[in-house]
Amino acid sequence: MAITATADDTCLKIDLPSDREYERPEDAELDGALVEAVHRAEDAENEFLAQLLRKELKSHYYETR
Repeated sequence: MAITATADDTCLKIDLPSDREYERPEDAELDGALVEAVHRAEDAENEFLAQLLRKELKSHYYETR
């Protein structure tokens, strides 16, 4: 069973599919939390943290494939 995480990734500035599928619901939840954290860091104009979180999101996605 695949769990899909979707988000408005056009704003994230990372090379990931907008519809990401995960086997475990926990991985999809972490994806959503990371996307939200990236947006909050951007809203706070903390580009260093936003970039770090983008890299973590990308790493999380590719490690769970």
